[in-house]
Amino acid sequence: METKKSIFISGISGLGKSHFARENPSLAVDCEHLPFKYKLGGDETELENIKGLRQRDINPNYPKNYFDFIDSVDGKFPILLTTGDEIIEYLRAKNEKLHYFVPCADDLEAIIARLKSRGNSEDFIRDFRANYLDWLKIDYSGNVIKHELKKGEFIGDAILRENLLNSFKNHLT
Repeated sequence: METKKSIFISGISGLGKSHFARENPSLAVDCEHLPFKYKLGGDETELENIKGLRQRDINPNYPKNYFDFIDSVDGKFPILLTTGDEIIEYLRAKNEKLHYFVPCADDLEAIIARLKSRGNSEDFIRDFRANYLDWLKIDYSGNVIKHELKKGEFIGDAILRENLLNSFKNHLT
C-alpha cells in the first residue's frame, strides 16, 4: 500500500505561507526553516525580528535537521509550507513535486509593506529588497511547478483561484 505524501508549497517571504497555515490548521503546517538554521536560544517568538540580524549563530546540524523535520511531518498534513533555498534541491533529489509561488515583479513595495507590518528588521528588509528580483529567477525545471501570483495576491488567494485545493485533495486520496 502506497503512503500518501504531503503537497509541498514554497515561495519567498511575505506571500502568506504562515497566514495560510494559521487559517487552515487541519490542512497545512508552516515549516519555517529558520528555527532549524539558527540557534535561537529557545525564544522563537521573535522569529520575524531575528531574520535580518547580522549576528546569528548557525546551527551545525542544518540543513539535515530541517530535512529530518520535513520527513517527519510528510504525510501527516495535506500541505507543507516550506522555506529556504536548500529545500528545493532536497525535494528534487527525492523526486518530490514542489509548488513554488512567485509574486509579480512589480509587487515589491506591497510585499515590503507586509514585511514591515509583521515586524521584520530593517536589515532583513534591506536584504530582501536587494535580492528580490534574483529570487524570482529560480530554476523551475523538473519537479518544481511555478505558480504566478497576481498583483497584491497571497498564496491562499492563488490556491483558491487555481482551484488547487481540489487538485491537492485528489492527490491525497
